Amino acid sequence: MRNLRLFLRYARLNLMSAAEYRASFLGAALGMLLNNSTFVFFWWVAFGYAGESIGGYSFDDVMFIWAASSTAYGLAHVFFDGVRGLSRTIVQGELDIFLLQPKPPLLSLACSKTDFTSWGDLLYGFVLMALTGQNGAACPHMEQSAPVLYDRFIVLSVHCAPAEILRREDSESSDLRSGISA
Repeated sequence: MRNLRLFLRYARLNLMSAAEYRASFLGAALGMLLNNSTFVFFWWVAFGYAGESIGGYSFDDVMFIWAASSTAYGLAHVFFDGVRGLSRTIVQGELDIFLLQPKPPLLSLACSKTDFTSWGDLLYGFVLMALTGQNGAACPHMEQSAPVLYDRFIVLSVHCAPAEILRREDSESSDLRSGISA
């Protein structure tokens, strides 16, 4: 629970940091949203030439898969972008900052930064999922409808992935506490 509060505090601080330069933040997010939207156009053109399906996948199937990957990318880089600079942090000797704090170092490092353009990826993924999730199966080999898959994806990506990171951090910190008290 303590790690969840820490995660939420980092998310709030990162959002406040982004809001400090509101025009820049909105421009970057909208730019990425528009950039990703060009792929919809290119896939639409490809399906226009190929017909109803490509390799058994319809246009909505491809858009749903594209939306799922964009949403996952957006979630990872909005909330855990500090991981991308881990090697730089170690090489430049800045890891001590995280190791000396009385909180989980991996969680602190992962949540310490955010990528503002990834908000556009996240928004694009959610919007595209909502638009393509209403039409039949998300994949031709699955019998469940896309809205059910959409709901499961949201539950898995929003709840399970961060929960697993937080659970690991809790177990590591409790192992450290038990090792110290022994």
